[in-house]
Amino acid sequence: MSFPSVVGYANKNPKSVIKGKQWTCLVPGQMRNGVLVRRSPNAAGTGYYVAGYGKHPELAYYYIQWLNGPTKGEELIADPKGFWDPVRASNLTSPAVIEKFGKQFLETTLHNAMYAISLLAIQGNFEYNNVLDKNLTLMMQGNISAEECAKRIEKGWNEVTEDIGRDEQIKAWRNGVEMGAYIDNWNSIK
Repeated sequence: MSFPSVVGYANKNPKSVIKGKQWTCLVPGQMRNGVLVRRSPNAAGTGYYVAGYGKHPELAYYYIQWLNGPTKGEELIADPKGFWDPVRASNLTSPAVIEKFGKQFLETTLHNAMYAISLLAIQGNFEYNNVLDKNLTLMMQGNISAEECAKRIEKGWNEVTEDIGRDEQIKAWRNGVEMGAYIDNWNSIK
């Protein structure tokens, strides 16, 4: 299990022993009121910010827009040494992107994109993810059970939350929901 870019690296590396042996799948979902709900995390590195106090924020915004536009963005996605993931429908017909990732990967990844949600962008993001990563790794290596993994994650996340301040975290979450960055009513999602 890895970031989507690992498929491109493996397919473009002439010494790869996993080339053509990787399979991309849809993110699993949960049934909510008889409807399958999927939530695919937005991959790391795909969000950009412009500092409002910078000297030329408009220029920074336009640079990001150009960098992620269909022409330059596709060039970067297809780059054999690049780590950018396919993000738009035009990637399905780009010969260079198809060569790097393969059709099955592209179709599945772009289907997953329909269910994308924002990554956690509140104070403690690194700490929360560190707790998650360490314990999931231990479980996947067979060193702890799934139940123990869940207990450790819950305990670790509660410690991070208490360290930062539960009321502050709730306030930050509510602000994110009000701005549309997060969804907190799963039953209303179709």
